[in-house]
Amino acid sequence: MHPGLGRAPYRTIRMGVALLPANGGKAQEAAGFFGRLPILGACFASVLAALIALGFAAALIAVGWKYVPAALTASVPQGAAAAIWISLVLVVLTMPATLAIAVLAAACAWDINIGGTVGRTLRGWLVFSTSVPAVVVGATVFLLCAMLGLRVGIWTALAAVVALNVPRTTARIVRMLGYIPAQTIDATAAAGAAPAFAFFAVALRTIRRPLAALALALCAQLLGQAAVIVLAGGLTGDQPLAVQIWKFAPDVRLAGFQGAQSLLLVAACGFFVAASGAVSSYRPRRRISAARASLGVGT
Repeated sequence: MHPGLGRAPYRTIRMGVALLPANGGKAQEAAGFFGRLPILGACFASVLAALIALGFAAALIAVGWKYVPAALTASVPQGAAAAIWISLVLVVLTMPATLAIAVLAAACAWDINIGGTVGRTLRGWLVFSTSVPAVVVGATVFLLCAMLGLRVGIWTALAAVVALNVPRTTARIVRMLGYIPAQTIDATAAAGAAPAFAFFAVALRTIRRPLAALALALCAQLLGQAAVIVLAGGLTGDQPLAVQIWKFAPDVRLAGFQGAQSLLLVAACGFFVAASGAVSSYRPRRRISAARASLGVGT
């Protein structure tokens, strides 16, 4: 036995266990630090994005809050009240169609017995389509139409907005369906239920609250995309709020009105986003009380 080694280290060497070098602790600390770098980078990016968003919000409030009453009561083409109403009408026309098509597509991708060959193709298509931002596709189509001098109708533009939002909405619904417990689906199949019944009566019922939250978040997204409809379809008369902001942006004299209109658009989108978060985090009190009673915990 080596005189510099004790009895226990000698046994570990004979058993084939390698001893750590003297600086092993420092190496482990360095490896742990570099392993945490992606997490630290993500946290830093999140904080930076939040600070930038707060800075923009503060700038909008500082510039436009004085002009909000005037923007709401102004006449066309700068009236924000009529513009918000037109934006909501366009959202009502596009959101149900987008959600319905996405639900049917998610059914095909969720169960091979429902979609068949279409379901297999749809899974690969979702990976490709969700990797490309919708704004890139929309801007490309718009510039192509502008270069070729093509003018599409308002209903064609509405269909284009629906088509741009269907892939990402479908992917979110498929992700929700992945969180359904396997026991629920197995019990439905063991009862002899058809795949379509299992999807529409069981799966959709299970994710009804996240689905409602997704619908509200989709409304916020479509509010900002209303400009695409008008730019592509050439809507005349009252225009959505996003189009008014786009149309009068070059006029420096209307900076106050632009700030007020932008503030109203952010507030409208924030309302739907907050409603989406409230719906997704809501827990019925009766279920909480029943759970506490089953555990013997006082309310």
